[in-house]
Amino acid sequence: MKIKEYFGSISQLEKKLSAWIDLPISLRVRSTGTRNITFLFESFSEEEIISFFKDTIQQPEHAIVGYRQDDIYGDILGKCDYQDVLYFEGIGDKVYAYADNLTLSLKK
Repeated sequence: MKIKEYFGSISQLEKKLSAWIDLPISLRVRSTGTRNITFLFESFSEEEIISFFKDTIQQPEHAIVGYRQDDIYGDILGKCDYQDVLYFEGIGDKVYAYADNLTLSLKK
């Protein structure tokens, strides 16, 4: 299975999803049947569901997307609105965006 080739194991994939630690995510991968992604919200309010899609899934029109620098592997994507960026920094061939509580690597 390609997931094992890329992540090494399902547990490593779960580690990559740890940025969503506050969300009770269950991951099931099936290799048969039709292609489908299912979101099942159990015991969530409408506000929490809307917040999930607004804050996590839907990309703001002016979002800055890069790799989080608080991740020891440097391979977890993060995003922030461009208005939240305090400044950009270029070091050699790398570019970083700094927000109040987030640093993103934009180019390597």
